[in-house]
Amino acid sequence: MSDKIDIKRISRVDIVANERLYLTTDGRVVKEGDKEASSLLAAKGQLIPEYLVKKLGLDKIVDKPSEPTEPSAKQTRVEKPVTR
Repeated sequence: MSDKIDIKRISRVDIVANERLYLTTDGRVVKEGDKEASSLLAAKGQLIPEYLVKKLGLDKIVDKPSEPTEPSAKQTRVEKPVTR
């Protein structure tokens, strides 16, 4: 079993747990099955509140959202008004 925590960023600030995550008594985040797990932090698919993400340092281990370098065709296209 890998020790890496499986979380995913779904927006600039929102992070979702991809597996059940637990807190230890000393404040570490561990996976389900860890012998030191003491309380459930997040169930699979559950949003982790931003304040907890920062407090627990999860924002440092999750990938940053990719910013588009160039606008897509949809973003640059100008819609013509419909005339009747």
